[in-house]
Amino acid sequence: KIMTHTLRKTLSIVISLLLIISTFAMADFSAFAKSKDFEYYPGDNNGIMVASYKGNKAKLTIPKKIGNKKVTVLSGINNNKVKEITIGENIIHIEDFAFMDAKELEKITVNKNNKNYSSKNGILYDKKGTKLIAYPSAKVGKKFTAPKKVKSIGNNAFINNKYLKSVNISTAKNVGAGIFFNCKKLKSVKLPLTLTKLSSYNFVDYPNGFFGNCKSLKSYTIPKNIKTLGDMCFAGSGLKEITIPKTVKKVGKGMFFNCKKLTKVTINANVKELKDYANIPGAYDEKYYGFFENCTKLTSVKAPSVQKADSRTYIGTPLEMYL
Repeated sequence: KIMTHTLRKTLSIVISLLLIISTFAMADFSAFAKSKDFEYYPGDNNGIMVASYKGNKAKLTIPKKIGNKKVTVLSGINNNKVKEITIGENIIHIEDFAFMDAKELEKITVNKNNKNYSSKNGILYDKKGTKLIAYPSAKVGKKFTAPKKVKSIGNNAFINNKYLKSVNISTAKNVGAGIFFNCKKLKSVKLPLTLTKLSSYNFVDYPNGFFGNCKSLKSYTIPKNIKTLGDMCFAGSGLKEITIPKTVKKVGKGMFFNCKKLTKVTINANVKELKDYANIPGAYDEKYYGFFENCTKLTSVKAPSVQKADSRTYIGTPLEMYL
C-alpha cells in the first residue's frame, strides 16, 4: 500500500488540528475535550467541532449539542465501526476529509431540519442537491451516474470506495481534488468536458492523487480538455500503458510513483523536466517520491521534450541502470 492505515489516520488528525487553527483562530484550543463517545474542540459562535468518534455504534447520529454547546462542525469520524451516520441539524460545515477514515460507512443521512446539507440514496449533498460532497466508502454498487442537477463534486468525494467500477460525473462544472483516490475497483470514468485539471488533494505528507491507488485502472485516455495533471495523479494505480498528449501543458511531480504494472509511457506534451515529489522540502524528515520510482515493469519511456530528470525518477525500475 502507498500509505498504511495508521499513517493516514495520524495525518487526518494532524490536518484537523491545522484547519481548526486556521478556521477558528480566536478559539481557546487548550479546551480540547472528550465526552463518552466524541473528541471535540471549541469552535466559533460558541459551537463545537467534532474531531473523532470513539464509540462502538454501527449507526451514529451527530448530536445537536454536547453539554450546552451546539455541534456545528464535523471534522472527522476516524472510526471503521460506523456503517451509517446521520448529520445533526446544527452542522454548518463538514471538512473535506471528514469521512476518510470511516471505511465501513455505507450510508449518510441528514436531519431534515439541517439548513446546509441533504442526502439522497445514502450520498451526502449540499442542501440544494447541486454539490455532491461525499459518497460513502462502503456503499454497495458497481456504477454511479451523478444526477443532472449536480454541478459540483467536492474534494475527496469518492475516496476509498470499495465497490465502484464506473462513475459518470459529466454534468458537473466543477470537480474537486483527489476525488477517486484509493477507489481500488474503479475501471472507467466519464468526466465533464469543461474540466481542465486532474487535481490532487495535498496532505501534510502525501497527496491524494486524482486517480491515486486506483488498482483496477489499467488504461486511461487523457481527454483533450485536460491541460494540467496534478502531483502524483496516477501514483499507485494499475495502469499498464499511457500517453500524455500534446494538449497537456503541465505535469505534476511524482506522477507514476509505485505503478507496479506500468510498462510503457509516452510523453508527447512539452515537458522539460520530470520532477520528484517532496512532502516537506527542506525538512529533516522530508520524503521523496520519484516520478517513475518503483515502477518495477517499466521498460519504455518516450519523452522527446524532456531535458532533465530528478534524482529518484527511475529508482526501482528496470531503466535505473541505464539512466
